[in-house]
Amino acid sequence: VSTKVYEGTYARKMVYLRRLSLSTSIFSTILMPLSLTIHSGIMPIVGQSAIASVVFMTSISSTFLLQVVTYPYVTYLFELPPNESIQTSQSSENINDSTLSSRRFRAVRLNFLGNETSTTFHLSEADRNGVSSPFASFRLKKEKNKSEEFYVFGGGLRDVELQRALARPH
Repeated sequence: VSTKVYEGTYARKMVYLRRLSLSTSIFSTILMPLSLTIHSGIMPIVGQSAIASVVFMTSISSTFLLQVVTYPYVTYLFELPPNESIQTSQSSENINDSTLSSRRFRAVRLNFLGNETSTTFHLSEADRNGVSSPFASFRLKKEKNKSEEFYVFGGGLRDVELQRALARPH
């Protein structure tokens, strides 16, 4: 059974914001050409095309920008039970740093549609130093040149080891 160790401050608001942004983009993309068709005799076709393209680009770009900025935001972080091999290979008296860093977590983020996606990782995979985005606090080292970035607000973490591994220093 997993234990919730973190809930993002804006987790619920983020879902609503993502869905609102996507729905307004869809509505403006559908309704703008329809509106221009109804009022086609008032403005020349070049003007109509210019207005439609500006409205389309504005609505789509704001939704895309919201996705880029908020994708690293971790809404929930759960600690998973230890692997059986880790638990049985060491006695409780011999717990050391390698055991602590092998703790497993599941980070929940939101995709483009506002649905939850989760990533499971060991704490030892988290790297705070190699983050390239200003909107992320740590990254997970995946394959050769690939990494995934995440944002966790340190004030929401009570576990000091997690703060050191996942949050930005203040």
